Amino acid sequence: EASLPPEEEKPHFSRLNGRIQEHYQRYNQVGRVSGTLALGGRQVAVERWWSARDHSWGVRPGIGGPQPTNGVPPPPEAAGQVFCFLFFSTDRSAGHVQLAERGGARTYLTGLVRFAAEDATWSDRHVEAAELSLDLFEGTRRPRTVRIDTTLDSGERAAFTLEAVGPSFAMPGLGYGGWNDRLGLGVYRGLAYEEHETWDVSHPADVVRLGGESERPVHRIQPVRVVLERGGGRDEGTGSLTLIANGHLPKYGLK
Repeated sequence: EASLPPEEEKPHFSRLNGRIQEHYQRYNQVGRVSGTLALGGRQVAVERWWSARDHSWGVRPGIGGPQPTNGVPPPPEAAGQVFCFLFFSTDRSAGHVQLAERGGARTYLTGLVRFAAEDATWSDRHVEAAELSLDLFEGTRRPRTVRIDTTLDSGERAAFTLEAVGPSFAMPGLGYGGWNDRLGLGVYRGLAYEEHETWDVSHPADVVRLGGESERPVHRIQPVRVVLERGGGRDEGTGSLTLIANGHLPKYGLK
């Protein structure tokens, strides 16, 4: 059950050693899901749980098989990188904010926030500027609390405070580097193909496999409690937050 129509974000575009490595776009949508969840032989009734979905298309690294080699890429730690992606909804607002930084410079910003009016219509406000503040679990790059201070195209300010709720889930479980063949998403593996793994994700950063091996996937998605402050008002809701913070990031106190 959709809360809003799908929202298209701005296109992503980048090159590596002269070759296009990213030229893609996605839509984002929030809503509610209902039905039945079958888990470990038991049935769980699902009644209007908060939900979100996104769909991307275009050229992306690691999608559809390995990239052609055209030189040695710079190590990620040479210039710190940040990617922050929130989509959320409250009783009176919904939308997405997404930003990226490299070497301390902003390289990407997109965002659309929709506010409900008294007549049940929605007003759209695009994000013109955003600043990020991080409170991470000690010794990790995983967020405990994140704040995004935005300026909208109406000139007003909207501040998002995002608090982690429960464990985050690791994106290798959705195919981002998690396949046994390590070829990633978008590779044809036949009409019917299954793999599975069992993980312990109770730690905020580490993923522990059944045999006891531990790894720390960079790409995680964290369910969050959202507090939105705007124009003296305060609204609460739920969101999905991706935060990737790699390399040397003195702006955020990370080395």
